[in-house]
Amino acid sequence: MELSLHGTGYFVRNKTKKKTLNPGTDHILVLGESTSYGLMLSNRLTQSYPSLIQKSLNKTYPKRKIEVVNLSYPGQTSFSILDNLELNLLKYKPKFAVLHFGVNDINPALNPISHLSFFTKIKLLKLIYFSYLYFNFQEKIHEGENGEFIFYDPDADSEFSNNEYIQNTKPNFHEVFKLLKKYQVPGLMLNYYKSPKVVNDLLKELSKEEKFPLIDIQSAEVPSELISKDNWHPSEKGHAQIAKKIIDYILKDKVFGPSI
Repeated sequence: MELSLHGTGYFVRNKTKKKTLNPGTDHILVLGESTSYGLMLSNRLTQSYPSLIQKSLNKTYPKRKIEVVNLSYPGQTSFSILDNLELNLLKYKPKFAVLHFGVNDINPALNPISHLSFFTKIKLLKLIYFSYLYFNFQEKIHEGENGEFIFYDPDADSEFSNNEYIQNTKPNFHEVFKLLKKYQVPGLMLNYYKSPKVVNDLLKELSKEEKFPLIDIQSAEVPSELISKDNWHPSEKGHAQIAKKIIDYILKDKVFGPSI
């Protein structure tokens, strides 16, 4: 079974290399989790910041084909993003990438392999271990008062203290940057309106180490209108603000050349 898992991955990667997706289209990849996915929005397909970036760029560059590909989904970690990153770079050949992840890596219900090293390379063991921890920690993934899914333990301390998770996250980020450089894909990082300080500190540290741009949206007091009712994810106004910051960067850096 282990050989079949690796074999399938090899087949898909090589098949993807030969495929040209949407010739003549410039792609922007958004790599993230529930934040960039648009969780808590009434219509994430129109209100999330990736969709707002798409609309803005279509108006700014009417003669170019630009597609924002949102590869985000709730619960994603740096591990899952890295697992599929090279495949997605080969598939989409992106012109730009937006990195918006990291906070889920400190959650043991979502990132169960922070203390593994060699064993994480064995896909079958990883699958078994993920399954074990899902059932072990599933009570920590609960439904909020308004029907939303909350991906943290409400009884835990507000401050995060397990440094092991953070240290195991850094190599993943460095590998992500390495792959982006390999395929000559520029981009930027985003941190969070609200998250444990250690996460935002990590992203700032990585930005300096890799000389990779970071849009810092962290604030000591976040205006309530920017946060959804779950007191975590961005609201519709929060997504609009994030989109504007990214668009301003893309235009200033002339990623797609001068605007028309």
